[in-house]
Amino acid sequence: MTTRMLSYGRMVEDAPMSGQHSVDADTTTGLTFGLTGGLIREDAAVATVAAGTVTLTDNTTNYVKAFAGAYGTGTTPDQGLLYKVTTSGGAITAIVDCRMSYHTDNTSFV
Repeated sequence: MTTRMLSYGRMVEDAPMSGQHSVDADTTTGLTFGLTGGLIREDAAVATVAAGTVTLTDNTTNYVKAFAGAYGTGTTPDQGLLYKVTTSGGAITAIVDCRMSYHTDNTSFV
């Protein structure tokens, strides 16, 4: 898994944040985390996840995930993990990009 620690103030400027399921700077504010949308594979099926937002819990670590058709958050870093987002005082304080990249034959690589 590729992880990159990014400060919130720089996240839009960093090239690794582009692509599918990218952070949407236009809809990310306070405890609202916006994503641009993309494809997700669940077993043998590929589903489209539309652009959207999730509400983060304050003063904790939030795991932002993609599920079939929607984004959500969880308390553990398991299946569908896209970002690890830390919050404090009503704001995002850190983002770790946990998206995986795939070869064209669907085998993952780091």
